[in-house]
Amino acid sequence: MEGAETLEQMQARHRKELRDLQGKVTSKKKNATKKTRKGEEASGMTDHRARESEYMKKTFEASGLVEKEIAPDGHCLFSAVADQLRQNDVSLGEGEGEPEYKAVRRAASSYMVENADDFAPFLEEDLEPYAAKMRDTAEWGGQLELMALARRYGVEIRVIQDGRTEKIGEEEGKASGKTIWLAYYRHGYGLGEHYNSLRKTT
Repeated sequence: MEGAETLEQMQARHRKELRDLQGKVTSKKKNATKKTRKGEEASGMTDHRARESEYMKKTFEASGLVEKEIAPDGHCLFSAVADQLRQNDVSLGEGEGEPEYKAVRRAASSYMVENADDFAPFLEEDLEPYAAKMRDTAEWGGQLELMALARRYGVEIRVIQDGRTEKIGEEEGKASGKTIWLAYYRHGYGLGEHYNSLRKTT
């Protein structure tokens, strides 16, 4: 019969199928072992988000502070500072109908440009375009902007973060008697670093 498989051909085909099947089984076992190993490694790792959250809650409670959530939209530092300044009856200098964070962004960038010698050495790019980007976009703010804001508004800024409370602008706070509080998260938000406002409970 033409086209019929001989006994030898059939046995050869079965041997090949068996080898392929054994290869698949071995591969599955290896992958299962890798997954188990990865799971065991993950279970032994520090949960940074949980640790950070626990520390923050304890510190808020001990300091008599309650957290006000700020939208994680790229403007969080400036929105949190605006909320705190309002709580301390400090004028933001915003235009009519302008979002508060924009006034605070403008205040930080203009202060940095006016005092270029204090800020330019810490930048990897020219100050003017950096300040424009900080003023006009949702670029994240950081340490330099906090320093500029402490000086511009004459307040001390205390930032609770990762096991410590950082003080920025202590001299400004002594002069005005005003302190604003922020929470800074490295691990608590999916999109990255984030600032919230902290209000006194009493």
